[in-house]
Amino acid sequence: MDKFIVHVQRFNTLVIGLGLLLLVAFASWGGLEGAKGWMRSEKKSVEAPETTGQDGDRDRKETFSLRPTEYSAADGALVFRLQSNGESRAYDDSRAMHTRNLLFFRESGEKPRWLFPDQALLLSRIEAYKSGAGDEDTLLIETEPRWRNELKGDSRQTRDVYLVRMDGSGLQKVLVGVEQTLSLKTVKGHLQIVYQSADAVRMARISLRELQTKSDVEVARIETLRK
Repeated sequence: MDKFIVHVQRFNTLVIGLGLLLLVAFASWGGLEGAKGWMRSEKKSVEAPETTGQDGDRDRKETFSLRPTEYSAADGALVFRLQSNGESRAYDDSRAMHTRNLLFFRESGEKPRWLFPDQALLLSRIEAYKSGAGDEDTLLIETEPRWRNELKGDSRQTRDVYLVRMDGSGLQKVLVGVEQTLSLKTVKGHLQIVYQSADAVRMARISLRELQTKSDVEVARIETLRK
């Protein structure tokens, strides 16, 4: 009987020891997985591109946010807006939020891609157009200078137009000096843009597949009265 009690005590001690070892192993595994998750999150982190202000002051108080858009690529790339909500100077103070850039993000681990290398531009228009039924959307982006009085001697408020594929590749500047966009529509795989530039109304035809301007002609000229 005494031997049986001794064996039972030894068995209980062994079970308790194995239980403690299992607990330590599970805790270590959890810590390892947590560390891996942290490392993965670190790899996915991305820093917003910086741009020195007009007067060289980097210390203006601004807060930034990254907002998802309704756009995404067929390969799963998501498009985010980098927006600033801060002190406004030298451009329209009535605009509370300023889109500074676009971020194209993939969960596959590929490095996220910024549309522009800095924050020197404001993105005033972002729209998607399709060249055909089976083709992926192309983003049209209108930009304006962040600091308007950098355009010395020219008081006009002009914009440039870019096209970029939905995954962030193939960025092309297709129009410059656009003062006002009058119409936008797709015609047989091309984007037709009627716009005003200086005293002229122009019509541009841009290939959505090649991301190239095929034609840009003057339609009419607006005569201005001169004293």
